[in-house]
Amino acid sequence: LRVTDLHPTEVLERVERAYQEVQSKSPQRLSEVPCRKAGGKEFFADIEVWVVKSKRETKIIRAFFVDVTKRKREISHLQELLREKEDLIKAQTETVLILNCQGRILESNPFGENLFGYRKSRLVSRDLFTLVSPEKRLEIQELFDRCLLGERIQNFETELIKKGGYRLFVSLDLVPLMKGTPHTGVERVAAIARDIGDQKKLVSELLSAKKEGEELYQELREAYEELKETQDELVCQEK
Repeated sequence: LRVTDLHPTEVLERVERAYQEVQSKSPQRLSEVPCRKAGGKEFFADIEVWVVKSKRETKIIRAFFVDVTKRKREISHLQELLREKEDLIKAQTETVLILNCQGRILESNPFGENLFGYRKSRLVSRDLFTLVSPEKRLEIQELFDRCLLGERIQNFETELIKKGGYRLFVSLDLVPLMKGTPHTGVERVAAIARDIGDQKKLVSELLSAKKEGEELYQELREAYEELKETQDELVCQEK
């Protein structure tokens, strides 16, 4: 086999340079190099290149390959999770809290301060459940437990308590954040809260206006019926 048979074209220059530059007392080490098996299947390997014997213009080289495909896949997955977490923290219109598996707040984006009225330093390390209205805590705990099993909870309406004891209505998502791979369990939970107080107020006002409209319609209908009865009586009297 030649070196060109073991690697894709795009890494040949890198590998061949390592083979050429290796010295008798200082090996060349390459990390996560794309390689090819006999059947053409690709994998990643760490390669260590040693000079076994050097005589005049000839060098005998020994190369050690360690398959690191699984390690690279897991690192890539971790990097992807990290990017997802960073995106969550930087969300611009929603409060995002990163929680540990006991519900304690580990991180918050700036909107957490706006929503709860606490500085970030006072918000971090708090227990999420202490920020939930007492009558809703059991319900949120049950949802949190489901999230720890890998289920994503979306658009759940609940009540939270902000600084000063004021209540606020939110739509809540609970997102499980896995460990190194999807099969190794939930490591953290992202709680994403959207203030829907204005929305709830608008809906309440619309429902109230609708009720008032229906009551007005009923009053007008009753007045019309009374007027019609009066007209009928007058017609009968004239006859």
